[in-house]
Amino acid sequence: MKKILLLGFLASIISLSAQTYSISPAKTVTFSAPFNNVTINDIYMMNTGGSTLSVTWERISINVPSGWDYSMCDLGTCHTGIPQGPTTMSTSNVSGPQAFLGLNIDPSNIAGSGSVKVRVYVTGNPSTADTITWYVNAVAAGLKENSADNELKVYPNPVKDKLFIATENKEIRSIMITDITGRVIMAANDSSFAGQLDLSELQKGYYILKVDTKGGTLYKMIIKE
Repeated sequence: MKKILLLGFLASIISLSAQTYSISPAKTVTFSAPFNNVTINDIYMMNTGGSTLSVTWERISINVPSGWDYSMCDLGTCHTGIPQGPTTMSTSNVSGPQAFLGLNIDPSNIAGSGSVKVRVYVTGNPSTADTITWYVNAVAAGLKENSADNELKVYPNPVKDKLFIATENKEIRSIMITDITGRVIMAANDSSFAGQLDLSELQKGYYILKVDTKGGTLYKMIIKE
């Protein structure tokens, strides 16, 4: 009898560990939401266990400007707002190998930035939870990121303290950081800029990096953690 119980216990562990997933495209994503429109951003839990995948998710935090509309869709339904949870979804409900969470944002005409965080885990196993984070930005008209990665290299982004900046064969004349309303937060000319900026005192949020070069002006969205 003990052997049978032990085998059953081991089988349950194997079954639980087989219900695994990978997250796509990433645990943390950043996207822009245009004014007066609903933007949907999906993050997938790809089933890698070869059997039914049951995923539970719970809200951690919502930090968005007052006046933004938001909601969350999962594999089972679209919810009004973002419920606290726990909410469970299972890939057995549809044909396909993945579950997903879709964040829906409509910023109206309110410029600002925000974040939404949830935790996801294989149902019944919260000790192995992953944190999923969406960073959302609604940019005021005229402040549009226009630089290709090979033109302007900025890292790390998101940044906590030191931000490193380099251009591809373009001489930098000046550097400026503004908030999303266009207010200048920091500026440096070519003589004072040494390839990096100290942003440790900057408040958390979204900012626009403006790099003026001899070849033109380049923009990049910066996230301060």
